[in-house]
Amino acid sequence: MSVLLFLHVTALVLGFAMLIAYGTVCHVVARSNHAEFARLAFKAVGELDLAGRLLIIAGLILGLLLARPFGYDAPWLLASDVLMALAILNGALILEPFQKRLMAAAVAGTTPLLPPQRSNLALYANIAGFFFWTASIWLMIAKPGIVQ
Repeated sequence: MSVLLFLHVTALVLGFAMLIAYGTVCHVVARSNHAEFARLAFKAVGELDLAGRLLIIAGLILGLLLARPFGYDAPWLLASDVLMALAILNGALILEPFQKRLMAAAVAGTTPLLPPQRSNLALYANIAGFFFWTASIWLMIAKPGIVQ
């Protein structure tokens, strides 16, 4: 059980870090308005997005196995699930479309890459994602309401 717990926590923390780092790079690229810099940056960190997603999926699967003894209706687990769902929706509905538009503009060589208000929205979404993941990980570690 402790090995699975280690893998679960490690996968989620690393996956979360990779996705936040990738989102931060996207924001910096959008602010630069240099298509060549954007292409080089995406080439350098492009794999972070896929690796982060895969680690999150692995962490969630392991989490389902590990949560069984606590009961799937434990308040800390439900709150953590809601926060993770918000983080995933935030990424899928706001950050991913932003990143796709940014990459398309970089490949096309258009400048400015995106209007500043789009970049600000992505920055705020990235910050929100950071808080969703951080709070979710805290709930999983602290398990409020559980006497240990």
